[in-house]
Amino acid sequence: MPGFGWFTTDVGIVFCSTFSKICGDIMTQIMDGDASVDNYERYDVLVGHDPAGTSVMNMEHWKQSLDHGTFQAYDYGSTKENNLHYGQPYPPVFHLDNIRIPMRLFAGVSDLLADITDVNYLWDSIKP
Repeated sequence: MPGFGWFTTDVGIVFCSTFSKICGDIMTQIMDGDASVDNYERYDVLVGHDPAGTSVMNMEHWKQSLDHGTFQAYDYGSTKENNLHYGQPYPPVFHLDNIRIPMRLFAGVSDLLADITDVNYLWDSIKP
């Protein structure tokens, strides 16, 4: 899945510099769009770095996590394939409560992909 490559071209950067509000409106389709905290004048810089592309397999892994409600490795869909990759019939579960480094989590109040409920769920999963 490619990123928004057009935005990172010279034409895209000039467009976002000139029409920052339009560029911002496009970007809010995939990320938090809060005009009280967004800096529309800097969207030309933002689109040079985000969104970055991802793979179909990665998106499928996100869907598996959502469907199962767990944090675990990618499920290859068969005991044979999982055994081949993990040495066990099911993907291993990530034990997030074993994380022992300081961290901060951030969430957008209007983020459609990672809302406050999702971030709180992750936080509760990390805390020992």
